[in-house]
Amino acid sequence: MTISRKKELGAFYTPNLVTDALCNWAILNKSDILLEPSFGGCNFLVSSINRLKSLDCKNPLENVFGYDIDSDAFRILNEKGLSGDNFLHKDFLKSQQNDLPNKVTATLGNPPFLPINKLPLQYRQEVLENIKFRTLIIDKRSSLWVYFIVHSLHFLKEDGKMAWIVPDSVYFTDYGKIFLAEISSLFSSVKLLRIKERFFYESGTHEKTCILLCEGFEKTPLGLEIFNYESLNNALADLAKNKFINRPEPTITNFSISNKFKLMKLGDIFEVRIGIVIGATKLLTLKVKDAEKSPYFPEYVYPLITKGKQLKNITINKSTLLQVKDTASYIIDGVNLEKSNYELYKCLLESIPNDVISNVTFQKRTHPFGYDDFRNPDAFLTYFAQKLPRLIENENKALNCSNSIHRLYLKSDYLERSDIIRFIAIQMFCNFLSNETLSIAREYGNNILKYEPSDAVKIPVLIPIKFQNSFKKSLDIIFEKLVLKIEAGKLDDASKIAKKFLDSFLF
Repeated sequence: MTISRKKELGAFYTPNLVTDALCNWAILNKSDILLEPSFGGCNFLVSSINRLKSLDCKNPLENVFGYDIDSDAFRILNEKGLSGDNFLHKDFLKSQQNDLPNKVTATLGNPPFLPINKLPLQYRQEVLENIKFRTLIIDKRSSLWVYFIVHSLHFLKEDGKMAWIVPDSVYFTDYGKIFLAEISSLFSSVKLLRIKERFFYESGTHEKTCILLCEGFEKTPLGLEIFNYESLNNALADLAKNKFINRPEPTITNFSISNKFKLMKLGDIFEVRIGIVIGATKLLTLKVKDAEKSPYFPEYVYPLITKGKQLKNITINKSTLLQVKDTASYIIDGVNLEKSNYELYKCLLESIPNDVISNVTFQKRTHPFGYDDFRNPDAFLTYFAQKLPRLIENENKALNCSNSIHRLYLKSDYLERSDIIRFIAIQMFCNFLSNETLSIAREYGNNILKYEPSDAVKIPVLIPIKFQNSFKKSLDIIFEKLVLKIEAGKLDDASKIAKKFLDSFLF
């Protein structure tokens, strides 16, 4: 199967060493009956049959059931000599319990890692109705793999087991947290093994993955346990022993620093908020070169930061934002436009497609273009990139931003403290506490890091216990020097200057 086809189906075949380990864990008796709802490359089926054979099961093929929608999966099934009535060429999410002669003792597999919003709305509604399991809650934003696991519960015997490969997003997304809470209420034991190593990398996905183990279906729930592993081999070694070592997530390190400084978190100093939600950014923001030619310029547009890449330095103002002509740095002021030029306002309104203007984001506003709260922050925080986040001073609080950037507001104890903003901006620019900051990140494919507001407040920073005048003067001089170096593209030089400055005061 080609990489593009795998991505289309959300199907990435599981390595044999993983399927062997999961099947050995799930299958303990020769009479066990297994279901793989999306068997794809058939590795789980082969591992299940081999495990049953090792337990002296006479006809293991009769104890293994599977579903798949892809014809290629049945070609592989035939090549492995596993074809039979137990394997259904059918969409599992539309299946019924009476498809199988009996309930199974274990469900297991690697369900499709496919965003549900890529599927037709009618299909999603039909599936959601078919897979309902009692009062179990499924967040409608859940990825397709959640639907597969939930539906498999209909086929599972009391005291049954589940063993699944799931994306690491189960740990940090809202829908993943809901799913784990719901599943943990149905099994006596639920374990999530988080694995830093990306073992599907060569198959075409950079997604980090976890192993989800559930035992004792319908028995008294004992809660969720989470274990962290650097490598797949370490996780499988513990799985083979069925004894798991609890490796807590990294915490902030104790530093041997000057007693004039203390270690704090970003959330101790700032309130972290998302930027304004426009709802149709591409339609309502303009590149500088286009804005100047538009009928809205200059009365009915104003500067707005719309992308993290606009924050290249450690400070920003209106002038520097508008220097780059080919980025969307203006937003249309629809509220003022309606008051002052109704004919032009009507043209703007008519330019927005009906499905956009009628969506929830627009409808919940008093005014359809009342997206700006005019709460300009003290600083900005980049939060979605391949490198560590950076803090950027909002000079004179002159700018606001869209929700592609976070907004930082100084808390009451630190109001009017540009010095503290600058000191943190320098720290984050030179990645001073990089290991501690990385440990907080949500990691996606291709090494993309993301920091939601709830993560950003945990970012560690060092703060002077008391700001001396000599420190403030040095800070301002260094800050201005760094701004010039960064503007000139001399990032390595800037980083060295920043580190030398921090070392001189901190250690």
